[in-house]
Amino acid sequence: MPDYMNCALWLTNLPPGTTEADLVKEIQTGAVCSVHIRPPKDGHDTAAATIVFMKPSGAQGFLQQSETNDGI
Repeated sequence: MPDYMNCALWLTNLPPGTTEADLVKEIQTGAVCSVHIRPPKDGHDTAAATIVFMKPSGAQGFLQQSETNDGI
């Protein structure tokens, strides 16, 4: 699939206690299909998450938002 059609983002370096609700409240760029948090493990101090948007434009907007706001 070409990058411009991708609806999913992989987020890293999230605070360990981050919840799905924490992430969703930061999203202002489009509807979200799913959020999955991966808590810290195997010596890592931070969490990670996958966010899948309903449309590629939501993912692209959120990526731009995260780059311009010193992260989310």
